[in-house]
Amino acid sequence: MQNQASLLSTGTDDWRTPRALFGALHREFDFTVDAAADQDNHLVPRYWTAAHDGAARSWAKERVWCNPPYSRGRQPGFLARAAKCEAAVAVLLIPARPDTRAWHEHVWEAASEVRFIRGRVRFEGATSGAPFPSAIVVYRAGGRRGRPALVWPCEMPDADVRRCMAPWCDVPLTGRADQRTCSDRCRQVLSRLAHP
Repeated sequence: MQNQASLLSTGTDDWRTPRALFGALHREFDFTVDAAADQDNHLVPRYWTAAHDGAARSWAKERVWCNPPYSRGRQPGFLARAAKCEAAVAVLLIPARPDTRAWHEHVWEAASEVRFIRGRVRFEGATSGAPFPSAIVVYRAGGRRGRPALVWPCEMPDADVRRCMAPWCDVPLTGRADQRTCSDRCRQVLSRLAHP
């Protein structure tokens, strides 16, 4: 319990995303920049530090990964930037707080998809899971208004096992390193969902 409280009270925003979770998302989205990082916790070779202020920069044509600072008042700026949908794609790992103003204004109204993570994310350096639920929020270029097109629960990926990226499927992948789905059926259904 003490470590859980420390995620919210250490005075630091330097909790790194678990590599297995980031790796699964990076394979899916091929990020070009980490919008909220520092020299010690960046996960993409190109990254913006607090001095660069990723929430204030243009994300035009980028493929953005963002695990924004969790301290009070910092996340809405990153959510507002993502909600402008100027990036080719922007993917954020944020606390799942759908009752907040930021969620209503920037997630429910602009996100392409929301993936609620089953269980609690255990950030690198933490000895236990976060004391709050988390979600992966995806914004695509051009944006959309209204409810996100896809909302589903998703599992934290196993560090050593690659699995089919279809959210309803839990089949381990044993083929090529670039394989993303277990079958033509999963690939076709995902394609139809992504391009209605």
